[in-house]
Amino acid sequence: MQSAKVINPKTKLSPIQKRFNQVYNEWKAEQPYKQRSLIHFSEKMGISVGSLHNMLTGKYEVNRSTIDAVVKILGYSPEWFIGGSGEKKGNVKDTKLIHEIQLLRTELQIMRQELDVMKARMKAYELKTD
Repeated sequence: MQSAKVINPKTKLSPIQKRFNQVYNEWKAEQPYKQRSLIHFSEKMGISVGSLHNMLTGKYEVNRSTIDAVVKILGYSPEWFIGGSGEKKGNVKDTKLIHEIQLLRTELQIMRQELDVMKARMKAYELKTD
């Protein structure tokens, strides 16, 4: 018999892991009885059963590819899934646009950090050569 939730009561789940469990349980509720397994969810998400199980039970943190799948495939709002605020599901076009903006912001932040490192190295080099 299949359990209703995949949660290890001994493991304290992070907020995003709790939302991931909520997403999984909502997905299961929408599926025909014979298509509610973690295997079917894995196929839908394009993520291995083992990885999903470990994220749902709190053994591993929810990773980037899972966040992308929840947003792009299942249509959940990135703001809600990542941060717990905003609408749970949004317009698919809006969700994709918001997701792309978030990705661009993250990439910009990474590039700024790399630029700061390069500036520090350049300054150290200039001091060394003087």
